Amino acid sequence: MEKIMKEYIADVTRVIRETLKLQTPINLELLVERLGGKIIESANIDENMEAKIEKVEDSFVITIDPNRYPKRQRFSIAHELGHLFLHMGYLINPEKWNSTNEYIDSVYYRYGYNLEEFEANEFAACLLMPLEEFLNISKQNLNGEFYNIEEIAKYFNVSTQAVSYRGKILGLFGGI
Repeated sequence: MEKIMKEYIADVTRVIRETLKLQTPINLELLVERLGGKIIESANIDENMEAKIEKVEDSFVITIDPNRYPKRQRFSIAHELGHLFLHMGYLINPEKWNSTNEYIDSVYYRYGYNLEEFEANEFAACLLMPLEEFLNISKQNLNGEFYNIEEIAKYFNVSTQAVSYRGKILGLFGGI
């Protein structure tokens, strides 16, 4: 993903957080409600999918698998919000939003194997773990040469996997 897109995603998530006065850890259910959407649980979504987003009239519904780990569900909801804003144009690009009848988040790309998935993952990471806050909390949880990833994850209410990925992408925990 190009640097300019990463900066754009960080800007979009910053505007969302500032406009809606979101505090860490973000209450994603309340965020979705404030954005005019709904979250529903269904074990009947494709077995390889953790979540999906659909346009419903002029709003949206995020369906999540209730059998997934709660912190993974949080990242999946934030990931779907990434698709909503970046790829469907919700509140950002009215022309794109109005022309979007359906968004298909392919299970074959679910784990970040195409550009849209990388962008949605970046959006989720930036929304849940904003850069400056992530750097500050990481610094507070640095013991010698090692970061206490569990404590960082607890602060942001995300999985240790999400923290490790964010830290590696930012070059804190070794590169990817």
